Amino acid sequence: MQFTSKLSLTVSMAALAATSAHVHAQQPIALPGIVIQGATLEKAPVSRRNTAVPADDGAPTPAPRPKAQPGQTAAAQAAVAPPAEPVAQSSDDRLVAGIPAAQIGTAVTVVTAKDIAQQQSRTAADVLSALPGVTVTPTGSVGSITQVRIRGAEGRHTRVLIDGVEVNTTANAEFDFSNLSPEDIERIEIIRGPMSALYGSGALGGVINIETKAARGPLAASLRTEFGSFGTKDVAARIGGGNDSGFVALTGQVRDVRGFVVAPGGVIGQPTTLQTYGLRAGVTVAPAAKLDMTLRYTDKRAGITGFGDADPSPTKPFQTADDSKGELVQRTLLGGIRLSWDSFGGALTQELKTNYTSDVSATRLQPVVGFNAGVINTLRDEGDRLNYGYSATYRLPTDPAFGRHAVTGLIEKQAETFKPFSDFDTSFGDYNGDGKTRTRNRLSYAGELRSTFADRLSLTAGARRDDNDTFQDFTTWRTSASFDWRETGLRPHASYGTGVKLPGMYDQFGPNSINYQSNANLRPETSRGYDVGIEQKLLGGRALVDITYFSADLRDKISLNGFDLTTFKSFPTNAVGLSTRRGVEVSAQYQVTTALFLGAAYTYTEAKQPDGTPEFRRVPHGGRVEARYLFDEGKGTLSLAAIGNSRTPDVAFSNDGFFNRSTVNLDGYWTLQLGASYQIQRNVEIYGRIENALGAKYQEVYGYNTAGFGAYAGVKIKFDDLLGTAAK
Repeated sequence: MQFTSKLSLTVSMAALAATSAHVHAQQPIALPGIVIQGATLEKAPVSRRNTAVPADDGAPTPAPRPKAQPGQTAAAQAAVAPPAEPVAQSSDDRLVAGIPAAQIGTAVTVVTAKDIAQQQSRTAADVLSALPGVTVTPTGSVGSITQVRIRGAEGRHTRVLIDGVEVNTTANAEFDFSNLSPEDIERIEIIRGPMSALYGSGALGGVINIETKAARGPLAASLRTEFGSFGTKDVAARIGGGNDSGFVALTGQVRDVRGFVVAPGGVIGQPTTLQTYGLRAGVTVAPAAKLDMTLRYTDKRAGITGFGDADPSPTKPFQTADDSKGELVQRTLLGGIRLSWDSFGGALTQELKTNYTSDVSATRLQPVVGFNAGVINTLRDEGDRLNYGYSATYRLPTDPAFGRHAVTGLIEKQAETFKPFSDFDTSFGDYNGDGKTRTRNRLSYAGELRSTFADRLSLTAGARRDDNDTFQDFTTWRTSASFDWRETGLRPHASYGTGVKLPGMYDQFGPNSINYQSNANLRPETSRGYDVGIEQKLLGGRALVDITYFSADLRDKISLNGFDLTTFKSFPTNAVGLSTRRGVEVSAQYQVTTALFLGAAYTYTEAKQPDGTPEFRRVPHGGRVEARYLFDEGKGTLSLAAIGNSRTPDVAFSNDGFFNRSTVNLDGYWTLQLGASYQIQRNVEIYGRIENALGAKYQEVYGYNTAGFGAYAGVKIKFDDLLGTAAK
């Protein structure tokens, strides 16, 4: 209750500030229009992508007006017609192809490159923290494994795509968000709710769809460098350019952080070095055909801690992080090629694509306590995924009486591999990794119908069939609806669907045959969920409030808790009963003036295990309040963000036995971040920020400290039209 009271007070203060600022507003503007790319199978026509305001079919048409009634004059119609929707633009003024948010019944939040830059976000955790329905959980310092949960689901229930390429690991289907730098990200879509009908296995809680930056205009470059607390050094560079015939963009970043002490009472910091390199390119091979390519490589080396307690005592009953010397090395390579083309004047859009992901994760740890204290143990998992497919969208001729309709079909093939290695206690041989390759394949079919009636009611229905060669097949489906009641600013929206999560390859096959056995009766995790909400535009489109209720049930939750007393081997099992997730998401935006923007978000989540006890690390009350102010004709930016979480249940392990578990409650907290930037010359910008400005001390995982007060400063330099400058 203390958290919600503080949040209400903060929101009230923000509203008061907004009202005061409104009195002095000179040129109020509407919130920018938003389009969504990842919440539907439908693709915009190739010939119109990134060239004009996207309408329902990607055509460069203004927002639809109500149809004239018999006997109604043009003047009368104009009197009730809504103003044109604002142009949806990305940070580099490219127009984004997609579906207008008003025609999407699914709950989606979009974060743009402009948002990321103004917030000065340097990690994915900063970008995603406390957005509606999202919980971020890092387990240590900057490079520690970081999970993102959507609507109280597991981390493995969040499907993550970068430029259309799935990046969840094959071993456990997780994605470590500490590997994701937002430096070259153009936009992030957080799509909430079961989405397996579009994306297959793993999209139970939702999907995070990420698009990296392309390039338009003359060849240009930028260089950014930053220094700050915890020994932070950060250098990023970018070069790119293009036109309607083609483009290319190259990015690179090296971020080195000496780190902070994670172990309570410890003295050793946890350093991290993250390198990220990316290439995006595209070429127009015909007037209505484009070839796009993406390539991205990340290399992370992070110090990690062990888990235990060198000095158990009655005052320290539970195990915590310790000062073990360890290192986590993770390398990810992803690549994708996509050929898209239009036929029949843009009525039919087809796409051929192939994607590839390779991930390597290696852990070296030298414990300071326990039976193997001082021994260096190495675990390494390797996996890759190859995906190729074909999709087609056909737009039926528009009929005033029957609306607009688009039918999309998809077929794709996927092959996965997983190979575990280990030198853990060589007397046991391949105890934790036998070096053998596990493989599995999947063939999928999907279809979707999206219809819009009278430019108001939008309906979507889709289904997907996944045929697996090593596991049972499954079918998922989803529906959604949205009604744009533009005269009142109201937009009711709802969605309902099913989701599925295949066992991870570690669950299905295990690391070896010595201490692990498969479970022939293991079933996929399945989910059925819905949400219903209402969006309200206010003040002529300058303010927007959205309230959504969600509910989902998870069946057959998988855990590694089976043990055969005959063979002395462990095996995975399905939980009996339903795990439930319920909650409410609230978001608000207010473009007070052209200079001042206010935003707020709040999520209530109730996540329970089949026995009715709370799920661990699900934040019951989480919120975010932010403000951004532009000054000196937009040369300067001031930003403020306050993020808070309520008391949260977690699990703790007793010092007198690792299998003795207890539930503990982590204290609630607020953190405050302040940022400022100023363009001192046309191509030179200086900036600085303060993180955890109030020096809050808190834990997001029991036994792991978080960073304290931090200050950072940097400079960004742009080089416009390199070829033109060189010619001069």
